[in-house]
Amino acid sequence: MTLESVKQMGERAGDSLRAAKHYIADAKETAVDHARKGARTVDDYAHENAWQAAGLAATAGLLIGWLLGRNSK
Repeated sequence: MTLESVKQMGERAGDSLRAAKHYIADAKETAVDHARKGARTVDDYAHENAWQAAGLAATAGLLIGWLLGRNSK
């Protein structure tokens, strides 16, 4: 293995690492955008249908509490 081939391998590894970093950054940005849109949708729904959202939250809390209480025996 020559010094030149080692340099080329290092350059290729660096290129691959940079490409992976860009891919991860793009994926993160996309995930954050989707999460924000989802949160905004839920927030809008909760404001428009406050009683339904409160009932749903209470029902979910009771169900989770019941399931956890059942499994602890």
